[in-house]
Amino acid sequence: MNGGTAPRPSEDIKSRYYDRGTASQRGYGKEWRRLRAAAIAAQPWCTFCRHPGSKENPLSADHIVEKARGGTDDPSNIRVLCRRCNQQRLGAQANPAGQQAYRPSRRQIATTHLRMTMAALAATRSAAVASSTLAPDHVRATRGSALRQAFAGAWSRLNIVWKVVIVLAALGSAVAVVLLLAALFRAEPERRLRVGDTAASGPFDFSFRKIACHKRRKDLPKRIEEIPFPIKGELCFAYFRIRNSSDESRSFLLPTPGSSAGQWLHVRGEEYPAMFATPVLPATMFPDQEASLTFIFDIPHRVEPTALTLRDGQGDEDGDEVEWEIR
Repeated sequence: MNGGTAPRPSEDIKSRYYDRGTASQRGYGKEWRRLRAAAIAAQPWCTFCRHPGSKENPLSADHIVEKARGGTDDPSNIRVLCRRCNQQRLGAQANPAGQQAYRPSRRQIATTHLRMTMAALAATRSAAVASSTLAPDHVRATRGSALRQAFAGAWSRLNIVWKVVIVLAALGSAVAVVLLLAALFRAEPERRLRVGDTAASGPFDFSFRKIACHKRRKDLPKRIEEIPFPIKGELCFAYFRIRNSSDESRSFLLPTPGSSAGQWLHVRGEEYPAMFATPVLPATMFPDQEASLTFIFDIPHRVEPTALTLRDGQGDEDGDEVEWEIR
């Protein structure tokens, strides 16, 4: 560097960089530029890091097997690399300590993917701001198109294993959501009453305590046993506890003979009405007052009842119907 004169290049550098001939002489003329443009058009991203190319890091074509080592311009021997990956590959090949081809690290690939996504979102925002004079529908269409392109590019860069995993996860999530909605909006099944349950009929709550069948005349209360009435089969006793659930004093009225109201015992598809109700209840039941009541039925021999129905007869018209299953 004495006298301000730049050092002359060595003979080795001359032979490597100055004596290679022109690009056309080395096989990189017009035909190579056409092949390079076709390869980049077919794959507009780097083979190693998936970078889509930019002004600072443009894409270029590279021979997998160099022409100096017998490679050809066949499309199967051409790959697309960005400038950064191409330079690092050349540096790795020039390193005498290792001859393995350059591959970017996972961190480099992830950083590139993040940069591409952020660039796509920035482009979307820029397009929305630049199109502020357009109709809102046009702005939404531009934003949606940019997002679709970004997601389509990210999807195309995934390998088949990740695509299968994502599809299965999406299907599993959809099935879980459907099952959750079905469980939330499923109609509550109608609860069947059984012996031991309580139900409202008119102004009274009826608690069905138990039922006892296969009874005879001698099992009747004394005052009823003395009444001369015929028994066609055998007797069933249904024990209830009733309560006046209204805010007023009420009288418990037994249904008139021949009415559809009252208590009915189901046996083999037939209904049998209650013959008696004992004991005699008070003339007036005050609010929340309770009393025990037993209904007596006459049913055929050696059969078991399947249900007991209570039809409201506390008024001029028949009310709702309550039914208990008997197991």
